[in-house]
Amino acid sequence: MKVNLTACSQMFTGSPEVLRVRKLLIALVLILCIGAQWPILQSVAWMRMLVSYSKHGTIEMAIAKTFDGKHPCKLCKLVIAGKQAEKGKDQQTSLKKLDLFLTISAPILFPATEESSPWRYLARDQEITYSPASPPPKTA
Repeated sequence: MKVNLTACSQMFTGSPEVLRVRKLLIALVLILCIGAQWPILQSVAWMRMLVSYSKHGTIEMAIAKTFDGKHPCKLCKLVIAGKQAEKGKDQQTSLKKLDLFLTISAPILFPATEESSPWRYLARDQEITYSPASPPPKTA
């Protein structure tokens, strides 16, 4: 199988702006593939809530109000709805994928016997001893 390296190398050639856009698109695709968009959006929502709540009170009150769960912002509600929608899709696809693994195992044609087992010496009560090669080798 031949790999066209010129096509791969051409992907990372061009002006710096084009390279920056390509790298950004690759990073965004990877973020979406691993599902990291929800933690990122939740962090942005918390930061926005901290800033807005700290304008009207102390930082302690802002932190308490942000993380108590009783005062979600629009972005927090969006993240919750997105996670639940994604969770529902995962459950539906996992049920479909489960059917692929329900297979009948093949019968064992040649079952292992006690004599063919590599552990046959451990089952016996006798001790295995190995004698040195005779005559012993001469050293120079």
